Parts: sequence; structure tokens; C-alpha cells
Amino acid sequence: MRGSVVKRLLLVIPVVLALILVSLFMPVRRVSIEGIGTLSFKTAVTLSIGTEAAYASPASLDVKKGTFTRQASTGNQPVTGVGFQPKAVIFFWTNQTAEGFSAGLSYGVGFAASATQEFALSMAADDNVATTNDGSRRSNSNSIIILSNGTPTLGAQADVASFDADGFTVNWTTNNGAATIIHYIALGGSDITNTYAGTFNSTIVTGNQIVSGVGFQPSFVMFLAPERAMTLDTNYAGGAFGIGFMTSAQQGAMAFGIRDNQATATTADWQRTDHCIVALRRAAAEASATFVSMDADGFTINWDNAYGGATAISFLAIKGGWHFVGNFTQPGSTGQQPVTGTGFQPNGLMMFSFNDVANIAVVTVTPAAKISIGAAQSSTARGTIWGHHADGITPTDTNSLTKTTCAISLATGPTTLNAEADFVSFDSNGFTLNWTSADATARQIIYWAMGSVVPSISNAPTSWSLGIVQPSTSYWSGLVPTFPLDDTECNFTVTNNGTVTVNITVKGTNFTGGSPGWTLVTSSPIADEVRIKAGKSGDLLETNMVILTTSEQSFITGLTATGTKKWEIKMETGSSFSNGDPKTGIITLTATAA
Repeated sequence: MRGSVVKRLLLVIPVVLALILVSLFMPVRRVSIEGIGTLSFKTAVTLSIGTEAAYASPASLDVKKGTFTRQASTGNQPVTGVGFQPKAVIFFWTNQTAEGFSAGLSYGVGFAASATQEFALSMAADDNVATTNDGSRRSNSNSIIILSNGTPTLGAQADVASFDADGFTVNWTTNNGAATIIHYIALGGSDITNTYAGTFNSTIVTGNQIVSGVGFQPSFVMFLAPERAMTLDTNYAGGAFGIGFMTSAQQGAMAFGIRDNQATATTADWQRTDHCIVALRRAAAEASATFVSMDADGFTINWDNAYGGATAISFLAIKGGWHFVGNFTQPGSTGQQPVTGTGFQPNGLMMFSFNDVANIAVVTVTPAAKISIGAAQSSTARGTIWGHHADGITPTDTNSLTKTTCAISLATGPTTLNAEADFVSFDSNGFTLNWTSADATARQIIYWAMGSVVPSISNAPTSWSLGIVQPSTSYWSGLVPTFPLDDTECNFTVTNNGTVTVNITVKGTNFTGGSPGWTLVTSSPIADEVRIKAGKSGDLLETNMVILTTSEQSFITGLTATGTKKWEIKMETGSSFSNGDPKTGIITLTATAA
């Protein structure tokens, strides 16, 4: 997802000699503010105004959606081709060795923030048996757990041995040799400053619960919620699986529950867009929690329905980048569907759904409990899993699906693919899916969009009229200062419109127009030269001002979100002009995340 595109619009407008500053927006990584001016000793000139928007290479929240096939033996398995060293990896899988539908249910999700911080939750259920044979397993020392059947039987498990320069290495400590397809999302880049994977024991009373010890204030948290009685690294009969997302402004959660040893299958699923955790026990509602705050050392949630006993909830916390948790509904017809409202252009996407219309209640009615999980990085890097356990029937009807050719699949069973969407693009305010199949049911899908931090600055006023300029003369855009430079003496105000603190650099260009043009210099200007200085409020002396060159120089540091800074320009003309042709120069302010 690297590369750049530049768009330019030139307008020719007659004006009386002026230096114009134009705010520019760089929507991916940097924001530029350009000043363009024409200098001449004529009383009437033509000013060429260039408005430029530069779409530069993405900022550094790196995302890779990929798959790999489990090796046949125990031991280390390197996974390469990621393109960067991850800081966190999320895994999801079924027990399938080939893409498409398969009888029997087995799926799971895990994540790792390091070789010592990893967690996983897995579930399985047998197909075509008279009495339900359902089981689950969780771990805080493995990030992948693959169950061979609903007994359950542990088919394979792996921990993350290392994060490597071009991927990661998993270590299979148990392996029955099946070439299972494993999906993953790797996250890295300098935007992500901290990651932490941990576990906390839920309270058994309603109200706020503070989770500390994370070591930083998260930007995003992902949860895995098991059934209450599950213990670590132990097979459990029956079970429940819960997954949730949370930012400081949005949340969403889903749960899937099954009961073991039932003559007639008993299942349930549950999905909420106003909770970060929902949990089931024996196919009934058990617990639910909502977001309260992101804290300096962790986060706070509120249990509006508490577990009946202390239960270990696993979580992955990430600091840095932009994150948005939202939801949308499946359209009733095929074709493209833009999903908007993220507020930034994502470069990674993860989705889940209980395959039903929006419903705040636990769904326990037939035909089945279902789960879909999907992810995308591009139109060629995406994948999905789906699981299904029919309710209220004998013998059991359980199925799984895995695919690397679409972003999400929604189905009733192996003979009824209800809807399926491929990934099209990441857009300036969201993403676009293409539904290759769809029915009339408006199924609700919850998503987590992730992207790079994008600074956003603006400058005012947008123009500075000089009138007629003379050789060997100094011009101030505001009042001639007495120093130290203060707000009242500054003509321009730069505003941080973004959500992150930024550092701002400044540069200029040589002036074009006629032959020769004017050369930007740092010493006293002579014939056909110009010197420009930029100063900010608080500069003690003129010598503290930045003398512009064609290279970026540090100008304003630590401008906080929504903050403003007053600044000023001094222009010194050369000793003589060779011609009276209009001259155009550019001043660029560039903001990057601090």
C-alpha cells in the first residue's frame, strides 16, 4: 500500500502584487500549508495560484492479512512475507485443510503481543451424532488451539516463539499433522507504540471494574470471553466463545454458546453494539460489560450483568494508530456497499457477525447459532471463517467454512450461503465491500477499522497582500516586531485540527517567473535573490527565526490537538531585479505526528 499520487490545480487570477498562503491538506500522512506569491515592481501583475494536494505513502501503522498452512510436525514454523516486524498478531482458524464448507464445527481466535503474552480460545462440536458432543479450550500460553472434535481432543497448539523482521515464528508443541489453514492479521509500524496481552478476573458484582498493569493508555482493546467454569489449558465440555472490540468512543461484542450431552441440540448467540463484552453459559446469557474509560495504566469497564463466578477475560491492548469500531447491515442485493463514518482512511479491517438481524436479546431460537469472522488488508489479501451449530434437532448438524477469496461469509448451512462479500477498497472515510451474493435479511456486522495517524492542520489568514515591492527592502507580514515576538505582532495562525500532537517543519522554494527567477538564499540577498524568515510567537530575537531553504527545517514542536500557534514572515528583496515578470514562490508547513 505504498506509493504516491499528486494532483495539481492551477488558477490564473489578476491581482495587485501579493504573497498568498494557501492551506493544503495531505490526508494520509502529512499535511502541507503552501504560501505562493508574486513579486514585481509593476503596479499590476498576473498571479498564478497553485493548489496542490499530495497523497503520500501511508503512515506507519502496518497491517498484513495473510494465511499459512500448519506444518506436519512439532517445532518452530517461520511465517514470512509479512513485510515488517509485527508488534501484535491476531489468529483465527477452523480445523479445515481445504477451503469451502466442511461437516463438523471447530474454530478459534488467539492473539499475541510478544512471545510471553499470548492467549487463545477455541470451540468444537461434532456433526451427525445423536447426543451433542461439544467442547472448548482456552490458554494463556498459546495463541493457536485447534480441536479435532467436540470431545474435545486437542489436535494442535502453538505459541509465538518470536516476532521477526519479515513475519513471526510459531512453535507447535502439539501437532497431529493436519495441514490446517490459519488466518492471521499482523500489526506493526511506528504508529503503534505499545501492545500488551493480558488477563483479568472479572468481578462477580455489577459496577465498574478497573483493569490496571497494562503500562500505558490503550487506543484499542480486543477481548476474548470464555464460559465461566473454563480453566486454563484444560478440555471443557460444552462452552461459550465471546469476542469484543473497544475504543474510547465505540464498542461491539458477540458470543456463541453450545451445551454438551444434550439429546436435542441447545445453542445460542448474542451480539451487541453497545457493549464490549457479552458472555454466555450453557446457551444462556451470563455476563455483559460496557466501556467506561481508557486509563493511564489500562482501562475501566462496567459490568451491567456480572458473571456468577470470577472468570478470566483475555485482552489485547494497543496504543497508537487510529481505530474505529462500528457496525453496518448486509444489503438486500448484490453489488458494492460503501461503509462510511470511520473519520480516516483505514488500511486494515476485521469483522464479526452472529449472522442475524440486530437484536439486543440472546438468540436461542432455531435454526442455529452461527459465527462469522473476516478480515482484509486489500482486494487480494482477505479471508473469512464461519461456524454453525443447528439448534433443536437430532442428530446434530454442525459445519465450518474457511476461505481466502472473500472478506466475510454469512450462511445458514453448507447448502445455504446467504450472503458473501469481497473486499474492494479502503476509502477516505471507510471502506467498500462487494456483495457477490445476498438475500433480503439485513444481518448486522460489527467491524474494527484500523489506520495510520493522520495530522490535520490549517492556516489563517489565507493571503498577505504586499502591494508593490522594491529592491533591498524588508517586508513583515504583521507588525514590525520589537522582540520577543508576541501574538499581536504575528499575522498568521496555524491550527492543529487533528487528534494527535504534531511537529511542524517549514521550507521554501526558489521564485519562478521570467528569466531569471529569484533564488532563495540564507545570506543578504543580492541581484535576483530573496531571503525569507519564519518566526513564531515567543522567539526572543530575530536570530531565532528560521531562514527558509528548500529543505524542511524544524519550526513548531509539540503543537497539541486543537492547539494554535501564531507565526510571522519577514521577506527581504534582492539588491536589484533583472525583469518585472511575475514571480511565484511557495512556503510549505508540514505536520507530522509527534
